[in-house]
Amino acid sequence: SVVPFDMSGGPDILDEAVSTALQAASPSGIDIIVLNAGQYQCSPALDTNLDVALPDLMQINFASPVQLSQKLIQKDRWKERKHGHIVTIASLMGRGASPLNAAYSASKHALRGYFHALAAEEKSWLRVDVVLPGATDTGLWDNSY
Repeated sequence: SVVPFDMSGGPDILDEAVSTALQAASPSGIDIIVLNAGQYQCSPALDTNLDVALPDLMQINFASPVQLSQKLIQKDRWKERKHGHIVTIASLMGRGASPLNAAYSASKHALRGYFHALAAEEKSWLRVDVVLPGATDTGLWDNSY
């Protein structure tokens, strides 16, 4: 099942999304979560209003996917079941950077780093795939900072 929701909504929205997903799942629980959220930023680093852009970028691109995955792992008892698979969609900007993407790149580096560390810590039962796509023709470009 697909459970769409707004990743900028905060902890209550994340709790509601996990509850909705668990209700839609089979009795055996959820086996995989695909985290595909993003907000884009395109401006010179020193011209970016970080007071506005940074909190939103870090919440949507990093904090919400991390919090959502942790809530699901705990509520669906993945560790106890010794099974789970996380696929997170990061970006090529999470591996390197290019001009005009400093804050966006930082948020995707954080996402990639967190999930690689989680995979190393829980390798006996958790599979983590971090996908690094390049530029993709989506609405992401329309709402950039």
